Amino acid sequence: HYDPASYEWNESVGTGNLTIVSNVTSTVDYSVNTVLSNGTAYGGLDFVNDAAYYQATFAAGSSSAQVGVVIIDDTDIEEDEMFEGMLVLGDLHPDLEGRVVIGSPDTATITILDNEPKDITVQFDQTEYSVAENGGFVSLQLIADKPAPVGGYSVMISFADGSAAGLQDYDNMSLTVFFDEGQTTATADVKIIDDTILERLETFTGQLSLPEGTADFIKIGPRDTATINITDNDAVEVNFDPSIYSVCENDGSVELILVANASASYGYSVTVDTFDVTASK
Repeated sequence: HYDPASYEWNESVGTGNLTIVSNVTSTVDYSVNTVLSNGTAYGGLDFVNDAAYYQATFAAGSSSAQVGVVIIDDTDIEEDEMFEGMLVLGDLHPDLEGRVVIGSPDTATITILDNEPKDITVQFDQTEYSVAENGGFVSLQLIADKPAPVGGYSVMISFADGSAAGLQDYDNMSLTVFFDEGQTTATADVKIIDDTILERLETFTGQLSLPEGTADFIKIGPRDTATINITDNDAVEVNFDPSIYSVCENDGSVELILVANASASYGYSVTVDTFDVTASK
C-alpha cells in the first residue's frame, strides 16, 4: 500500500516519488505497478503519463519501494491541481503467486502546487468615461496586471443611477465580462438610450465585483468604480405662436405666447426684446 496516501509537490519538483510499503520482506524481487489517472491535473499537460503503468520494484529483503512521477512545470497561472495513482500487482516470482496482495490505501492523491505568482488585479482602465446621448453605447475597458490563467475568469459590472436613470437614459442590466486565457484587457459595452428631452449632463456609475466561486488569486483593484457622463444632444427651438398679435390701444398690455418644439428636464428662460416699427416706445 501507499504510505503516505497523499502528496503535495511543487510544480517545479521535476520528479516526485510515491512510496509503497509492505508489511513483510521477501527473499526475491517483485514489483507492483502504479496506474495514473487525471483529476484536475491532466497527463501530458501537468504530469507525464505516457505509459500504461509505472513500476516499483521491491528488492529482496526490502519492505519499501518508490515510483517516480515526472511533473511538468508550465508558466500558466492556475489553481493547485490534483491527480491520482492506483496500485496494481506487477511481475511476481512464481513462489509469490497468490501471496502478494494490494492493501489499503491502494490509491494515492497527488496535489501539484502552482509556482507562478498568482495574484491578478483587475480594474477599470480609467475612473471616468463620457459618451454623447446619441452615441449608441459607451465602452468600458477593464485591465488586468497579468495574463488570465488557463480557463480564464469573469468579473461583473453592476450599475447605479446618478442623475441618469436606468432604462430611461441607459441599460442598467448587470454585465459579466470574461477574460479568456492570456488576456489582459476586456471590454464591456453599455447601451445609451437617446431621447428628445433637453437635459443637463447626466451621470451613472459602474461597480466591479467578482462572481461567487472565483479563484482567490483574482482581485479587484483600486479603480473598482467608474463614472459615466452622458452629454445631451438635444436642442430646443422657441418661437412666438402666433407670430402676429392685435391689441387695442386702450387694452393696457398684450400677451405674447412662446412655444418650444421639445420639452426639457429643467426650467430655462428666454428674453423678449422689442423694437420700433411704426409704433414707438
